[in-house]
Amino acid sequence: MSLRLSSPESNLKAPMRALTVPDFAARIMTASPPKTPGYSLKTLAGMPTSLSLLLLLACAAQPVFSYPQFQQFSEKHSGRPVDCAMCHSNESGPQGTGEGQIGSLDAEAMKRLNKARAAMEPQSDVNSPILNSFGNEIIRTLGKRKVLECMANPAKLAEFLGEKKDLDEDGIPDGQEFLDGTDPTNKFHGDPWKLFVANLNKYKAHVILAVLAIFALDFGFAHILKGMTVAMKTRSVGKDLHGTP
Repeated sequence: MSLRLSSPESNLKAPMRALTVPDFAARIMTASPPKTPGYSLKTLAGMPTSLSLLLLLACAAQPVFSYPQFQQFSEKHSGRPVDCAMCHSNESGPQGTGEGQIGSLDAEAMKRLNKARAAMEPQSDVNSPILNSFGNEIIRTLGKRKVLECMANPAKLAEFLGEKKDLDEDGIPDGQEFLDGTDPTNKFHGDPWKLFVANLNKYKAHVILAVLAIFALDFGFAHILKGMTVAMKTRSVGKDLHGTP
């Protein structure tokens, strides 16, 4: 989809110039207008009210600050249902007035949101109120510029995150959970086999001790039974020898 704008000087008779929504979103996040010939913020202010309103409504209707490409890729790659809660505070995404959505933010939260939007390079102090810990970790680790680059090939996101990031400490890297369509912030939510292997490796010492204890208990119990059997037989033989009834 694209938005078509023209300068007021043309009286709306000159050919319209296309401004794509991704470019519009990227420019808003860097706090500068799109680099489109003949278009500026002053131009928007000078447009007829109806055209300006139409433009604002069209922009508001788009998920400007969310990236459905990643959700769609994760869902398709994993075969699991994936919603916006993988990266966002609200499972319905950032647009709206619910908790964790842009319409509910106060002034302080908006400052944090704008700081995260402008974080084109990796920054350690990003804490967007519309993102959960995984979404914020992506921005801290990669920066917005690299995230936008990954939109064309979402699989690259897992590669860039690497094998060391594991927010929920379940033994499965966050990038792998993105590929698996599981929740990187919930240690109980992951691919069952991978969770089993990860927990086995994590607690293998405990598992070994438990197995040894079971064998020792079994071995000891068997010897106790054997000893009791021998004792009973010995007692029976003694009674027979002494003629005890």
